Amino acid sequence: MHQPQGFSVKGKENLVCKLKKSLYGLKQTPRQWYWKFDNFMCSNGFTRLQADHCFYMKNFDNSYIILLLYVDDMLVAGSSIEEINKLKKQLSKRFEMKDLGAAKQILGMRIIRDRSNDTLKLSEEEYVKKVLRRFNMDKAKPVSTPLASHFRLTKDQSPKMEEEQECMNRIPYASAIGSLMYAMVCTRPDIAQAVGVVSSSQQNLGNDHEQVVPVTVFVAVLCLCLVIGHLLEENRWVNVSIIAILIGCIAGIIILLLSKGKSSHILAFNEELFFIYLLPPIIFNAGFQVKKKQFFQNFLTIMSFGVIGVFISAIIITAGSWWLFPKLGFFGLTARDYVAVGTIFSSTDTVCTLQVLHQDETPLLYSLVFGEGVVNDATTVVLFNAVQKLDISRINGRTALHVIGDFFYLFLASTALGITAGLVTSYVLKTLTFGRHSSVREIALMILMAYLSYMLAELLQLSGILTVFFCGILMSHYTWHNLSEKTFIFLYVGMDALDIEMWRMTKLSFGTSMSIYSTLILLILLCRAALVFPLSVLSNYMNRRAKRTSVFTFKHQIIIWWAGLMRGAVSIALAFKQFTYSGVTLIPINATMITDTIVMVLFSTLVCSSISPIDFS
Repeated sequence: MHQPQGFSVKGKENLVCKLKKSLYGLKQTPRQWYWKFDNFMCSNGFTRLQADHCFYMKNFDNSYIILLLYVDDMLVAGSSIEEINKLKKQLSKRFEMKDLGAAKQILGMRIIRDRSNDTLKLSEEEYVKKVLRRFNMDKAKPVSTPLASHFRLTKDQSPKMEEEQECMNRIPYASAIGSLMYAMVCTRPDIAQAVGVVSSSQQNLGNDHEQVVPVTVFVAVLCLCLVIGHLLEENRWVNVSIIAILIGCIAGIIILLLSKGKSSHILAFNEELFFIYLLPPIIFNAGFQVKKKQFFQNFLTIMSFGVIGVFISAIIITAGSWWLFPKLGFFGLTARDYVAVGTIFSSTDTVCTLQVLHQDETPLLYSLVFGEGVVNDATTVVLFNAVQKLDISRINGRTALHVIGDFFYLFLASTALGITAGLVTSYVLKTLTFGRHSSVREIALMILMAYLSYMLAELLQLSGILTVFFCGILMSHYTWHNLSEKTFIFLYVGMDALDIEMWRMTKLSFGTSMSIYSTLILLILLCRAALVFPLSVLSNYMNRRAKRTSVFTFKHQIIIWWAGLMRGAVSIALAFKQFTYSGVTLIPINATMITDTIVMVLFSTLVCSSISPIDFS
């Protein structure tokens, strides 16, 4: 690091400091530091201001002393120099610190004292000049009024021509507003009204018009995927998911060439949009299509593969990545990130497998693979949300049991809510007459009730995925329509595979990246085998004791193992939810995890779907 201001050594100004320990290295470090400092201050008689927890004050008989804390910088003020010196000595005994003398500058603000007139001023003159130079406004004429009364910002001022839009894209509008906000908060409250006006229009001027073209292109490509998927419907080894990925890659290459290497995708992925609007109809459709007889005959087996299997996979992938990633030179993930990685890569996608299996020829195998895939998706989302509420730094056996208890509570309560919603809808449709004369009303009521059950579960902090799945099973008597598949997410994966900005942000070498990919593939293969074969043996044992004829042969176990190797939509969505904010990240380690997930989805979907371990026929 560069020599900090006030610590430079004469004659060695060109040298840098070796940073042995960074305060910002861990997410919890600043919090732990604050707790330690807060305990020290409170134990010495200081009172913390409730409005600002970095403000400490102590009153004496005829004096007072104030301490302001900003991370590890402190500013001390008081009416008694003796008390100030006493506090400095106490701080020096408890912490490693250096007294810089009378404060002259803090957080970019210059402190101006005029003892003759008993005044104290704060000035950000240098900061304001720096901001003006950055945005080429250092030669602008100053005015006394920050904002003229006739000044207005409207959508009519948005750029209409392509040249105007390109010019506006090169202007860092939001960055300029952020710089003004800092000055406004610290020393210039007189510009608050002006900053408020311009910040209300900080979204890229012309943004509404610019979004029309990307959405139109994306919908057109999505329609193309559906058409080609329909034409190749009879092909057992090609499905809509693979077609969407391939067309997405082709579209990404075209956009990459047209943008001269700047970007390969036209829309930013929003994980909240996926979980709220796209995933519910997918899961509802799964509940609709499931064959209830086969599903409930093998309910315990499906639940063991879908629920217990997720826990086994998450534990193996979490432990394996936690142990192997640092050995491969991949550092920076926190404990919560490793647990999230285990959960993300525990989610399977059985679309390609179901394309090969025939429901009429192998009903038991088809029902098990299909049921496990749906329950796996729901369980993964429930476990991921449970992990997000967990304090990893204080985990112990009791905490683990508490997490498992919360998981089963969410699982059972969500299932009960879905069954209740399905039964209520069934009762309404059977007793009221308006649905008998209009299939449109009947279908509309079912869809709305299913979506209502999903939103109600989210409102009650339950699992909307499980709720809408079991609601779909209960409602399957009353419709025969199929809803949307996951084509959207696979099309995005294909286009985002060539996201140049994301790939450039990753700092790993090619060899390290390949090692990470190989490690993740190995862990997925291992965890899949660790859950399929033991659980299959257990299921066969229970079926023999119950004198059932359904037995999973070794050939069936290989198919089930292979079916769960593919990763898909839920893995992508959870990765974006963990490592991005609204689809955007500026942290290299997070960008690396996004690219790793995309590579895993591409590899597993394209390779595993085209290579079969046995002849299914």
